[in-house]
Amino acid sequence: MTDREKDDLLPWVANRTATDEEQREAEAYLADTPEARDELAFLEKVRDSVKADDAVASPGELGLARLRRKIADERRTVQPSQSRVRWWQAAAIAATVLVAVQAA
Repeated sequence: MTDREKDDLLPWVANRTATDEEQREAEAYLADTPEARDELAFLEKVRDSVKADDAVASPGELGLARLRRKIADERRTVQPSQSRVRWWQAAAIAATVLVAVQAA
């Protein structure tokens, strides 16, 4: 495995998603390469920072929640008028049938 390939393992090691074999390769590489140890330390700090940011709701999530509430509110206000429309449609159909029966 080349040094470049070993460098490519470091994000997997930092995220703790490397396989056992990859972990062993990376550990041997880290033991011999101070720059790789620095890179791994940096990647672990980035991982920790991202995880800390995940705990805080993002503006996108807040906006999505607000949009969902607005849609739910609109559905509550729209449904009664739709039921009235359906009632009038049923009444119109019944009246049409009654007129057709009387005309026959």
